[in-house]
Amino acid sequence: KPVPFLRDKMACRVAHFRSLLAIKNWLNFIVSAKLSAIFSLNMNTLFSALSASVSELKKNPSQLIEESEGESIAILNHNKPTAYLVPAEKYERMMEELDDLNISRIIHEREEEKKLAKEVSLDDL
Repeated sequence: KPVPFLRDKMACRVAHFRSLLAIKNWLNFIVSAKLSAIFSLNMNTLFSALSASVSELKKNPSQLIEESEGESIAILNHNKPTAYLVPAEKYERMMEELDDLNISRIIHEREEEKKLAKEVSLDDL
C-alpha cells in the first residue's frame, strides 16, 4: 500500500497533467520556426507582445534582449514569425514543466498498467 504522502503527491502530479499538456503545446509554438506548416496557423498570429525583425536581431541582439525586460520576443522574417527569443530563466522553467509533464505521463501509464496486474504471492513464485 503506498505511503499516503506519496499517493497524494502522485495524485497531484496526475491532476496537473492536463495543465502541463497545455504548456507543452504552447512550447511547441515557441520552439518551432515553421508554425504555419506544423499547426496551420495564420502567420499573423503572434504569441508575444514584443516583436523584432531578423535584421534588428542581427544588428544588436544584446540591446534587443535588454529592451525586452525579460519578455519573449517574436522574431519576424518578412513580417511573419519565424522564431521566438525566450529569456533563459523562462525557457528553463518551461523545460522543467515539460519534465513534470513527462513524469505525469509515466505515472498515468503505470497506474493504467497496475489495473491490469495480477497479484501474486511470493510462495507462488
